[in-house]
Amino acid sequence: MNLIEFRQGSAALALMGSGAEPPYRGAVLAPSAGEGSSVETEVLVSLEGTPAQIETALGAIQRWLTEAERAANLAGADYVFLAAQVISGAAVWRSKILSGWIELLGAGADQRASGSQGLRLHLKRANYWESAEEISLAISSLANPAPTPGGVTVQNAWDSANGNWVHLAAGGLGGDLPAPCRLYYDSAYGGNGTLYTGQNLSSAPASANLCLQGEDGFAAAGGAAVTDTPDASSSGGFFARLTWSTAADMALLELPLVNTLVTQLAGWPFLPILRLANPAGAGLWCYWRVIARAPGGDNVLAESRPAYLSESARLNPGSPLHLPPWQVVQGESQDGLYLQLRCQADTSGSHTLDVDYVFLMPLEYWRQYRPVMSWMTHLRIEDDGCRGVVKSYSAMQGHTADGPGFWLWPGREQRFYFLAEGVSGGVPVNQNALVFLYARPRKRVL
Repeated sequence: MNLIEFRQGSAALALMGSGAEPPYRGAVLAPSAGEGSSVETEVLVSLEGTPAQIETALGAIQRWLTEAERAANLAGADYVFLAAQVISGAAVWRSKILSGWIELLGAGADQRASGSQGLRLHLKRANYWESAEEISLAISSLANPAPTPGGVTVQNAWDSANGNWVHLAAGGLGGDLPAPCRLYYDSAYGGNGTLYTGQNLSSAPASANLCLQGEDGFAAAGGAAVTDTPDASSSGGFFARLTWSTAADMALLELPLVNTLVTQLAGWPFLPILRLANPAGAGLWCYWRVIARAPGGDNVLAESRPAYLSESARLNPGSPLHLPPWQVVQGESQDGLYLQLRCQADTSGSHTLDVDYVFLMPLEYWRQYRPVMSWMTHLRIEDDGCRGVVKSYSAMQGHTADGPGFWLWPGREQRFYFLAEGVSGGVPVNQNALVFLYARPRKRVL
């Protein structure tokens, strides 16, 4: 080894390497193996110097181990790491220390009088090594098709002119273990609004178009009337106007789930998020059905729970659905499947709903960021999955986060999607936001 040291934030204690000072004479990192979330590791340390220097070194090492155990389970704390570099010029890797203790070798205190002391450090650490340097990942978007680590631009819809996603290529991470990421999203619009985010690993990330345009749907038999309406502020330049005049449960719109898309979706869970070109009227409850159309009639394969449509928001999330509601058999035709939007009103009379699109937000990994402050002007989110911290608006806690967070997988392409909603109205479909992804690649052994 060229370097072995403890690190916490900007502080370090070098046990071996260019930064080691007397009485630290050298150290050896013993190989360790095991399964599970943690592993036992031994570090042999040689101390040579005056008895006072050795006593000081022993106290310093113990303080580092005590601090490591204190910080290990505190979200957002500066953890203590064991850092190592195999050869000069190579990358430095680190592993989070969970606890540890010191074993004195040789004659112990009597030996220190002669100016030397051997130690065996017994460390319990996380069962991975991660890059000591955080990397800005090279990602792409519809607006920035060439992968770049400098951040890319996304919009608030997905059509020929706008893209609400960023893409990480299969070789974009490095390492051999999944790693948490730090996600940064910044928009000058909708600061005290809500941000929906999902990650796609398994549903054809490079090609599955998860945005179903309202104008591509059609009326169900005996259901609402559907009129495709030009609108420059809607995704694709159109929205579907749905009109009906009853309070009863009514089929409003059917969107075909074509065979190619169904195969790509592969039975994973998705959150249907309905975007309206104009806010809904009062007293409307909507839900989704997956139906299979056959000569003998429709079969309802899945149904979401009813949700009350907001009278001010453009984005209206439903409840999760598996699409399709069974595991797809490759090569088997899935034509004849439809995603059906249904509605029930509190009162009878004329009703109108202007559907821009429904976005199928992946739920493999996801977050929903909700505002807790009302004065913010930017929708700015920094989600540090490595430390379990969510910050917004200049390090203040402006949003809370629901959901399991995000993990990056080496050797796999993956895509993140973003949909924003302002507190006082919809975020425009062409509103730009800047997105960065940062990570520390991980591996099992040095």
